[in-house]
Amino acid sequence: MPLDGDVTLIDVPTWLDLLTIVVAALGGALFAARRGVTVTGVLLIAVAAGLGGGMIRDVLLDVGPPLAISDPAYLPAAAVAAVCGMLLARWSSHLAWPMLLLDSLAIGLFAVVGVERTLAADYPPASAVLIGVIAAIAGGIIRDLLAGDAPAIMQEGPWDASAALVGSVIMVVLVAGLDLPTRLVEWPIILLITTLAVLSVKLGWRAPMAHDLAPVLERPVAVVRRVARPIRSAGPPGEPGSAGPDQGRDEGR
Repeated sequence: MPLDGDVTLIDVPTWLDLLTIVVAALGGALFAARRGVTVTGVLLIAVAAGLGGGMIRDVLLDVGPPLAISDPAYLPAAAVAAVCGMLLARWSSHLAWPMLLLDSLAIGLFAVVGVERTLAADYPPASAVLIGVIAAIAGGIIRDLLAGDAPAIMQEGPWDASAALVGSVIMVVLVAGLDLPTRLVEWPIILLITTLAVLSVKLGWRAPMAHDLAPVLERPVAVVRRVARPIRSAGPPGEPGSAGPDQGRDEGR
């Protein structure tokens, strides 16, 4: 559903984008500090975590240069958050709960801002959901790869991507479907995504792993084959091997 270019309905404030970057960069710095990397490594991982999701989002939307490059406030905000993360590194072992909250909040912020910017650019609602999920998980994937870890999204773990997907879908329905202003729904959606991500860790919810479905489908496929075999052998009336109506009557005499 196009929004007829009504950008005033979906205007994304700069402070919300900056808050997203700061939260993600701070979480990235604490993540890197716990792995004992160098100062340069902490800065690199923190900045990548803070700016990566937004840069990929802006490149996919093709609405001009990424804001992380064109806006003079974005890179300094990520760098300052990285330095703050390094200052807190010595207490990182006692900051498990704040780190979980930061990571979950970053997922919610990136998802909501991604949906808002996609709808503001007049893309379809389905594209807004896709961009919201990609923006939410991209920074974490870059962070994991730079730290030498397999991306968490590829492993059995918390519902980060699922939480972003649920929140993005609900926001698209409310904004693009019901024409509600984003100011009314953005923070409830952010809190919803954050809560789902936190609960998935605390309650041990795990994203399902891919399984081979062939054994599950063997039985229904076998049933279909048994039903279809006599139909194929009978064939249409008049063909060799099939009993037409006249032939059946003659044999009955």
